[in-house]
Amino acid sequence: METKTISKNYTTLPEKAVVDKVSSSLLLRGITMHYAENKFEGLKLLKELIPPGAEVMTGGSTTLEQIGFKDYLKSAGISGEI
Repeated sequence: METKTISKNYTTLPEKAVVDKVSSSLLLRGITMHYAENKFEGLKLLKELIPPGAEVMTGGSTTLEQIGFKDYLKSAGISGEI
């Protein structure tokens, strides 16, 4: 298995080939990955994926806080650990 040094610069998006490889690997494990170009698309996608009445755990995610998801949960009255 080839290992590659990963940049610690988290301000740029990875190349499409990297995203595709990760997505394929996750799918083999039964996990569907969704990709968003920016925080606005990410928040929109989450709103579409979570059904009314669902309970959500955010696990202390800084990313979810940064995209406004935790505020959305509170305003939508969705229960869960925020």
